[in-house]
Amino acid sequence: MGVMQVGKQTEEEIRRRIENAAKRWRHQAVVQHKLELAKAIGSIAIRWKLIPGDETRLEEVMDSGARSVEMAE
Repeated sequence: MGVMQVGKQTEEEIRRRIENAAKRWRHQAVVQHKLELAKAIGSIAIRWKLIPGDETRLEEVMDSGARSVEMAE
C-alpha cells in the first residue's frame, strides 16, 4: 500500500498520477527480476502464438509479463 498526497487536483489529474506511480513501481520491481521477466514474456509469446517482429501487441505483452513477475514475488 502506498500513500500519495494529491492536494487540490481534478479527479483526472489524480488518476493520472496514480497510474504513473504504479508504472514506475512496476518498472522498478521488474528491473530487479530481469530473468523472470524474460521467461514470462517468452511464455506469453508462445501462448499467444506471436510472430517475431510483430510489435502490434508489444505493450500488452510487456504489461502482462510485468504483472506475472509481480505476482510471483
